[in-house]
Amino acid sequence: MGLLESISRIFKKAEAQTVLVKKDRKKTAKKSAEQLSLGAWKTELEKLSQHPLTQAKIINEQLLRDLYNLLEQIDKKLDVLNAKVEKAGLAKQDSSKAELAGQEQKILSLAGHARITANDISDELEISRSNASLKLNKLFDMGLLEKEQDGKTVYYQIREIK
Repeated sequence: MGLLESISRIFKKAEAQTVLVKKDRKKTAKKSAEQLSLGAWKTELEKLSQHPLTQAKIINEQLLRDLYNLLEQIDKKLDVLNAKVEKAGLAKQDSSKAELAGQEQKILSLAGHARITANDISDELEISRSNASLKLNKLFDMGLLEKEQDGKTVYYQIREIK
């Protein structure tokens, strides 16, 4: 039997009859249909609040609120940490150097001595010219190299930090 059916059944019973209730052992009074229906609603509400799915919903809502609060705390701590990193002057360049592959580090060391081209790198590292050009452009995009074009030749050198 569905919830609505049970509620309507309770209302029909409440309207159809009145009940005598003892009060203080001597006094009796009649409960009106409205009082019975209010009592029925309270009973149904108590049944619903004790239902396992209702309890699960309440628990899930509390867990979500707690999780949201934890995420807000983590976000605040990350903001503080980022502010400290910026204040300490740690640049993105420093972290990118640590993430470079062996060939890219070798390219940086070669570029530190003189201007280099993709042909120079391909000869030195024994890789294709296009692969050398890709690696040089990657280092340029990271802000580690400067490039200068002279005709068809592109020269790369270490970027000077000002």
